[in-house]
Amino acid sequence: MEKQTDVLDQQQTALFHAWSLIRKEWALKCRATHATRLQHIVEHFRTFCQLVRQKQLEGHKGHIAYITYSMLRTTWLEQKPVYLVEAADALWMLDAKSISLEYDASWIFTY
Repeated sequence: MEKQTDVLDQQQTALFHAWSLIRKEWALKCRATHATRLQHIVEHFRTFCQLVRQKQLEGHKGHIAYITYSMLRTTWLEQKPVYLVEAADALWMLDAKSISLEYDASWIFTY
């Protein structure tokens, strides 16, 4: 019985060590790509703001009261992570002329 316990302890220690290495590797990869990912998100938001401003200048949209990021769960289940970004007036979800743009977050599946 002691031999079984020793083997289980060794396996558990090896598993813990392996997970520790995986977590460290993942954290290093996240840190290495953090700036690039952040820049990509900021650029997308800048593009979205330019689109909203263009619609406002054309007279198709008034003041913006809400900007919403919605995770499209069904696309995530298909391993196509997409967020829907919407700009709406004070009516928020009842805004018939909200401005929307999709954000592709497929980089998430590279980890």
